[in-house]
Amino acid sequence: MQPYTSEFTVEAGRPDSINDEKIDVLRHYGINRVSINPQTMQDKTLKQIGRRHTVQDIIDVFAKIRHAKIPVVNMDVIAGLPGESQADMEDTMRQIALLNPENITVHTLALKRGSILKESLSSGVITGQALPNEEITQLMLKTAATYTANMNMHPYYLYRQKYMTGNLENVGYAKPDTDCLYNMQIMEERQTIIGIGPAAGTKAVNPKNWRLQSSYNAKDIGSYIKNLDIYLSERHTLLSRLYGAHEEDLLC
Repeated sequence: MQPYTSEFTVEAGRPDSINDEKIDVLRHYGINRVSINPQTMQDKTLKQIGRRHTVQDIIDVFAKIRHAKIPVVNMDVIAGLPGESQADMEDTMRQIALLNPENITVHTLALKRGSILKESLSSGVITGQALPNEEITQLMLKTAATYTANMNMHPYYLYRQKYMTGNLENVGYAKPDTDCLYNMQIMEERQTIIGIGPAAGTKAVNPKNWRLQSSYNAKDIGSYIKNLDIYLSERHTLLSRLYGAHEEDLLC
């Protein structure tokens, strides 16, 4: 089955969140881009940040995605993880280069509220001193840039987040002709997103002035279910007003 769009992407996430059955579904429905997020190829770090998978699990899942013949694979790594050195980053990039994905997104650590890592630092399970400083993190980013260049990749989008180490950034790298259009559209705020389910947000681009208009669903599941008709109506009104089309046509 072939996708209806030029990009049909699935965020596979952690290796322990995908299995053979799910990969078979991806192949059957013509998924042409998959993101696998190791964050690091260091077992000691994976354990410390609460990941329930190993480096070997990452390698195994990557091989299965390749066997399914999904053409573009992205891998996410994070610079500045607790306890890591520039040598660790070098080893992570060396292992990822051996896998040879089409895209690599290199993130700078951002301590998001509510994350396991943030809570571990706050409770003292992981000490703040374990975090690499800005200088070391910057060297990690340079190491990643060197490896991606050697893999014939080019940087094609950049963005920053709250709570990041220093004034650094996240950078997406891609091999020729594999740039993710969605990533670029999002950075330029030119992409309409239809949110489905609790806590989801619909962000619609007005084609006349490029301004974003939004509607949001409740995060609480009970509230979402109770007011589902209201959220559906708000989304339908927003999309119909901007595009003059039935919502079901936009979702097809």
